[in-house]
Amino acid sequence: MKKCPFCDKEIQDSAKKCRYCWRWLQTEENSRPPTPQESEDTEISWDENQEERYIAGIGWWLLLPLFSLFVSVIIAFLRIQGILSIRWEVVGEVMYVMNLLILFYAVTWWLAIYLIILFFKKSKYTPKVYITFLVINFIVPACIVYFTYSAWWDPNAFIRPVGSSFISLILWWLYFQKSIRVKNTFIH
Repeated sequence: MKKCPFCDKEIQDSAKKCRYCWRWLQTEENSRPPTPQESEDTEISWDENQEERYIAGIGWWLLLPLFSLFVSVIIAFLRIQGILSIRWEVVGEVMYVMNLLILFYAVTWWLAIYLIILFFKKSKYTPKVYITFLVINFIVPACIVYFTYSAWWDPNAFIRPVGSSFISLILWWLYFQKSIRVKNTFIH
């Protein structure tokens, strides 16, 4: 066994092409890489885990959470502006709830921006922070529904977001825990 000079993985001594990074290796008998026609004639041997190693990067299903983070930044900003525009017209318990909503949307806004940065840096903390983001987006609306059920607030306005955030939490938690793409992109 020898090491590939490009990706530093162990490959067979007789290998002409690295099976991990797919780069052609220079040998004594073959001082140049093969032409495209020569490379089409060669057969690539795959082991069962080789395909899993190549599934990486922000693509396919990882684009959905990234897109939702951009949307979250915009929605949180617009909701903060909307609450601030009517906040001075209300008093009492309603003012307390509005202050909590402003705090929640501000945290959502900053956390979404932080997650976007983590996504593009491909940080190993991205899956855990994203799941935390989803948990916050489930718990806070659920608490708002619970504490304002008998108050002035219309709970029907929050029941749908609580249900959808719970479904999102479960689906994306499972995806971020089991996905090969997530592991190859962020963890390895």
